[in-house]
Amino acid sequence: MIDSALYRKAHDMQKREDFAGWCKFFIILLSVLLLFTIFIRSAFSGIYVIGNSMSPTLSDGDFLIANLLKEPRRDAIVVIKIPERFSQEFTGEYIIKRVIATEGDRIYCEDHVVYLSLAGETEFTPVSDHASSLTPDFPLVEVGEGEIFCMGDNRAISKDSTEVGCFSVSDVYGVVPLWSVSDKGAFTFIINLIGGTLGR
Repeated sequence: MIDSALYRKAHDMQKREDFAGWCKFFIILLSVLLLFTIFIRSAFSGIYVIGNSMSPTLSDGDFLIANLLKEPRRDAIVVIKIPERFSQEFTGEYIIKRVIATEGDRIYCEDHVVYLSLAGETEFTPVSDHASSLTPDFPLVEVGEGEIFCMGDNRAISKDSTEVGCFSVSDVYGVVPLWSVSDKGAFTFIINLIGGTLGR
C-alpha cells in the first residue's frame, strides 16, 4: 500500500510538473506571438491603390503591403501622406508614386525625356524608368535636403512632383517592397476574398 501511495503521489507530482511545463510553454508562445503581432502592425500596413496614376505597375483596386520602417530610395514605390501644404492639390489622404530623384539630385524633362544628374555629379543622363506614357516637360528641379522627387508611372495622368514640387522624406508613410508588387495579385485576391466573406 505504501509503495502504491508513493507511486500515485509521484505520478501526480509528475502530472502537475508536466501541466506547469505546458502552461509555461503556451505563455511563452503567446508572448512571442503577441510581440510578433505588435512588430508586424508597427512595421507594415496594408493599403489599397486608388486610381491609375501608377498603371500598369499598379492598378486601381490593387492591395499592397507597405513597410513603415524602410527609408525611401531612388526608384522605390512609396506611399505619401499628403502634407498640409498640398491639401488643395490632391484629393484623399495618401498618394502612391515612384521616387525618381533624392536629396542633392537635379532633374528636368525636355521633349518628354527625363534627365537626371545624381548628387555630386555634373552630367545629366536620360532616365530609363517605368514610365508607361509620355512625361510632360518640366524645368530643372534641384532636390533639397531631406526631400524626394516623385512621379507616377502613368505620366499622362499623374499629379506629382512635376506639378507640386518635391515632397519631404517625412511625408513618406511607407515604402512598398518589390515582393509586395510582384505578389499584388495574390494579396488582392485574398483580401477581397476575406472582405467578401466578412461582408466588407
